[in-house]
Amino acid sequence: MANFQLGDSQKVDYQLLAKDAKGEPALAQPGDTITIASSDLAMATVVPDATPVAGSVASGFIVAGNAVGTVTINASYAPADGSPAFTASQLIDIGSGKTASVALNLGTAVAQ
Repeated sequence: MANFQLGDSQKVDYQLLAKDAKGEPALAQPGDTITIASSDLAMATVVPDATPVAGSVASGFIVAGNAVGTVTINASYAPADGSPAFTASQLIDIGSGKTASVALNLGTAVAQ
C-alpha cells in the first residue's frame, strides 16, 4: 500500500477506531492509555481533539511541518487491565505544496 500523501501546508483528520472480538465498535474504558505520536515533529505534529469524535477512541488532526520526507504516525491503545497494548501506524509522505508565488532574481550588472 502506498504511503499517504500530505503537502507541507496541509493537515488531515485522524480517528483511532477500536473493535471488540466480534468486530463491533468498542469504547475506551476508564484508565485505558491512548497515545498518537509523530516520529518526527519537524515533519508532522499530532493535534488531538479534546473529546474524540463519535465512534472513535481518539481523533484530531495531523498537521504537516516545514520539513519534507516520510514520517510515521504511531498509535498505541493500552487497556487499563494490563492486557497487551494494541498498536497501529501510518506512513505519511510530506511533500512540497503547490506553487504559491514566484520571484525573478537578477544577478550583478556587468559590461557587455
